Amino acid sequence: LDFTKESAQEEYTKSLQKLQNLYDIDSFKFDAGEVNWLPAFGSFANPSCQQMTTDKTTLVTTPALHSYLYSQLAYRIDATNRLLEVRVGYRTQTLPIFVRVIDKDSNWSYVNGLRSLLPSVFNLSLLGYPFVLPDMVGGNGYGVTITQTRLPERELYIRWLQ
Repeated sequence: LDFTKESAQEEYTKSLQKLQNLYDIDSFKFDAGEVNWLPAFGSFANPSCQQMTTDKTTLVTTPALHSYLYSQLAYRIDATNRLLEVRVGYRTQTLPIFVRVIDKDSNWSYVNGLRSLLPSVFNLSLLGYPFVLPDMVGGNGYGVTITQTRLPERELYIRWLQ
């Protein structure tokens, strides 16, 4: 969806509100929203996604606005409970929403494991995001296939909870 289009935002909002009413849903988890999920050669309805290059010779598309609008939309959908989370937080420090740290692996490592969690949270806090949360406790445990997915070791899981 092109969230730079007002009509796309309205249609998406109505669909989610319909689900909320039909199934008594309190809130949503807004995964994605990052620019890497956008089509490589996409175009946007809103011209503010474009800017001049620093040498003032070329007009280039700047898709970061898409992530901003995605977070704004998430904020508007949950106006009462404020239980929602987003995975993008581009210029949304003023919104009372949870910004989730990117997925972590199920290991002890500083390389995207448990030891990288606190530095990630502190970094987002220093950047002005007051409500930061990790993804699932214990990391993802991803394997190449579903049968290779593994649970984290017990000690890792307990430390992650702490």
